[in-house]
Parts: sequence; C-alpha cells; structure tokens
Amino acid sequence: GRFRHVNGSLLTSIAFVAIFVVLGFCPGLPHPILSNGLLAPLFALLIIGLAQNKGPIAWFLSRPFMVILGEASYGIYILQLPLALLIKRPPPYHSIRMLSLYCALLMLCSVLSWHFIEVPLRKNIRRWLSKPVESTEISKPPDGSHEATAVGLDHLHPVGDAIQQRLT
Repeated sequence: GRFRHVNGSLLTSIAFVAIFVVLGFCPGLPHPILSNGLLAPLFALLIIGLAQNKGPIAWFLSRPFMVILGEASYGIYILQLPLALLIKRPPPYHSIRMLSLYCALLMLCSVLSWHFIEVPLRKNIRRWLSKPVESTEISKPPDGSHEATAVGLDHLHPVGDAIQQRLT
C-alpha cells in the first residue's frame, strides 16, 4: 500500500526531473545519443511510476487540459520538426526560456490541429465507415481471363474500394 504509493510517486518525480534536465540543460550531448535510446530508461521509469496513478505528477496529468494534450499527442509528435523549422531554432535548446517557448507553441499548434483537423476528420471517417454497405458481385470477364472485377462500386472513391473489399 503506502510503500507502493511513495515508490511510484518517487519514480515518477525522479524520471520527470531527469528527463527535463537532460533535454533542457545538456545541449552538448550528441544528437545520435539522444535519439538512440539515452532517455529510454528514464521514460520507462516515468511510465512505471505513472501506471500506479499516484502522486502529484499523476494528479496533474489527469487534469482536463492535460487530457486534451493527450488527445492532441499525435500533433505534438508530427508538428515538432515543422515548428522548429518555422521558428528557425531546431533543438536542442540552450536555455530554459527557449525550451519553454517552443513547448508552449508546440502545445498550442497541436491542440488547434486536434480540434480543427483531427476531430472533424475522425467524425467524418466514422460517419463514412458506418454507412450501409452495398452488396457487390464479383464476375469474371467474358474473355476468360482470371482478372475479376467488382460490379456496383463505381461510385466509391478508390480508398473506399480498398476498404470495401477488405470488409467483404
């Protein structure tokens, strides 16, 4: 009980601070070292600690704004490089001020892209995929070749054809 709570909270705190320190204050670390697993053990500790859902960091991450950032996490991932190139300051950042500014801009862009792009597209895709499926008949061409053709799908987009064929 109590030991696990303290242990999980302690693991989370140590991992969080260590990751922040490495990313924010160690600009001299070669990029291949950073991108090839240096932080993996720290992230593993962070995940193990957070899995216990205890402590101040777990509490903070369960707040509504942080849940929205979790929803926008793909945008955080995919917009990192374009944003860095846009502001003409690729990582690593040599000051806490620049790191904070970059993170704030990245979060803002990610939430906006989630709200105005991802959510509407997800709704449209779900609506499109939930439409009733027309039956298709597969017929062989009269010339006797082995190439089958689908009849009744002419109105669908090519991506729709592929999805339709996988569903049948």
